[in-house]
Amino acid sequence: MILDAGLTLAMGDGVKAMVDVKLIDAVQAVGLTTGSAYKIWKNQDDFQQDLALHLASGFEWARITNLVPTLEPEPEEWNAWKVAHTYFEAFTQNRAFFVALQFWGVGQPTPDLAKAMRDGYAIVSHDTEQTVELYLQLNERRVRKPYKTSDVATALSLTAEGSALRHHFDPEALESSDPSSYGLYTDVVKALLQFYTEPIDSEDSEDVPAG
Repeated sequence: MILDAGLTLAMGDGVKAMVDVKLIDAVQAVGLTTGSAYKIWKNQDDFQQDLALHLASGFEWARITNLVPTLEPEPEEWNAWKVAHTYFEAFTQNRAFFVALQFWGVGQPTPDLAKAMRDGYAIVSHDTEQTVELYLQLNERRVRKPYKTSDVATALSLTAEGSALRHHFDPEALESSDPSSYGLYTDVVKALLQFYTEPIDSEDSEDVPAG
């Protein structure tokens, strides 16, 4: 209950840094006494550690995966731009992502925090794989050998996450010199899908296209 209150404070307007969420504020938000909180945590640092773990343990990952397309759309609308646009919004429009960014500044995460983050990324990867499978089905393509659907999913989520971070600080950097382009991020997604997939009637090959 106190940790949930802490997350609510962290996810408030402006997105506070995790270190700005004080134990006393979280306790007061749920109507408890400070003394009861210090029976759970020795100090503010212990509270911060558990708050970070609580966020990473799947509570907010759904805010990203909820925007990942899982329902079958009209085939003509299901293209590389749709995939790119949806994933970009999934990261840039969720405040949970910007709170999670603070974990990147941790020099050496605790084993528990590292595991929680891996588990969270597994949730995102699972939904992303479903998206890739749908893309392949509607566009009559398959994953090029020796790659797997999970490889494509990871590449897409990595690209979306990194682009969202860059866009947060420098949105103009993602603009393309090509006036017909939807932006560099979309161009990269198209290139990834072209690299990792091929038409289903292609001859079987272990080779990948030359770079």
